[in-house]
Amino acid sequence: MNISLLFSLLTLAVLAFSGSVLAWRLVLLLRTGAGWDNLARLGQHLRQVASLLGWVVFSLLVSLLLAEIGLRVYLDRYGSETERIRYLYDAETIRRRDSRFVGQPYINYMLNPDHPEINSRGFRGPEIELPKPPGRYRIVALGGSTTYGFDLPTWELTFPGQLQRILREDYGYTNVDVINGGADLYTTWESLVNLQFRVLELEPDLIIIYHGVNDTTARLVPPETYSGLGNGRGIWLTGDAPLPASTLWRFVGLQLGALDDPAALEARFEFAGGVPSCGLWTRDTCHDYPTAELLTRNPPIYFEQNLRSMVAIAQAHGLDVLLSAWAYYPIETGTPNIYAQAWRQAAATEQNALVADLAETLQTGFVDLMGLLPVQRDLWHHDGYHQSIRGAELQAQHYAAAIVAEGWLLDHMAEGLAP
Repeated sequence: MNISLLFSLLTLAVLAFSGSVLAWRLVLLLRTGAGWDNLARLGQHLRQVASLLGWVVFSLLVSLLLAEIGLRVYLDRYGSETERIRYLYDAETIRRRDSRFVGQPYINYMLNPDHPEINSRGFRGPEIELPKPPGRYRIVALGGSTTYGFDLPTWELTFPGQLQRILREDYGYTNVDVINGGADLYTTWESLVNLQFRVLELEPDLIIIYHGVNDTTARLVPPETYSGLGNGRGIWLTGDAPLPASTLWRFVGLQLGALDDPAALEARFEFAGGVPSCGLWTRDTCHDYPTAELLTRNPPIYFEQNLRSMVAIAQAHGLDVLLSAWAYYPIETGTPNIYAQAWRQAAATEQNALVADLAETLQTGFVDLMGLLPVQRDLWHHDGYHQSIRGAELQAQHYAAAIVAEGWLLDHMAEGLAP
């Protein structure tokens, strides 16, 4: 419900209540005593009612003011940065302080080089040596927040960071580096552009492609708008969208779903002429369709198209490719695990089968991550698909084993550098 409409309804309710009180008073006056003779006392009663309503309104305003002040003080002293972004900061402060992303031509947005842990080229991790040193074997992992390492405190704990450590320490390939090419909400659309315009200049030898949930979300649009443009994402905003100045107003509006969450990355997009996808927390219906039906009507044709294009670009530049199935925790745990939903599991199975077929057809490497990982709760964040530190480590171990088994490092590294 729109919060302005809610306020209007509350105002009408107060006016209706006030009118009812006045009408009740008038009826009592007419029924007790000499009929219309009591109308002389009506003015006095109206003043009493007006005084009462005045005190009610005054008390309400004071209560709202105290709630506003109290909420501001609490958030300023004890609130998390995310809570301050949601309820306290103005748009300019949010842009200045929550600056993990910046708009970028062609790719829409990328990681901000001025943000902690982001290097000067806009990738999570240390600076990248260019030109690539002789004998260096370079891997770039492409994906969304599961590649970036959502909720993992340092770049070393993400699966690309752990893959680099495992290849160096466990297999002895000390001249390997692994670059994290992931960013929150990236789909195969963004990764395709990322590969073409940003990753190739890093001089990689191998790319790893790990995508799933965001490409399922990209299918959650009305069938008539489903296209290769992927316009369910929207366009990166170059300006700051205005926010209500009142902290209390924003708190109530967000709780009721009447305001967009300014802490969400999606708040940075404008849907000019497009229709946004239903989002990660979609349940059983989307755009007036049963979600399962919508996925049937919007098959993963662009997911396949984008993967084929990425493989073609990589192979045209002499790069090896490792495709990976998408993995998740399928059991409901009482937390908001989106992958406990049957329709989402069916979408993952469909897309994973497509990835496996592409790997065979296009002669790339393939890791069936869903089949290899044990069904253990401690490998996952509460949402069922972002990895824990241990989950990222197991993912990296399986990728390392596949890379070594393919013999790619021996084929590309200078003689004497491999173990």
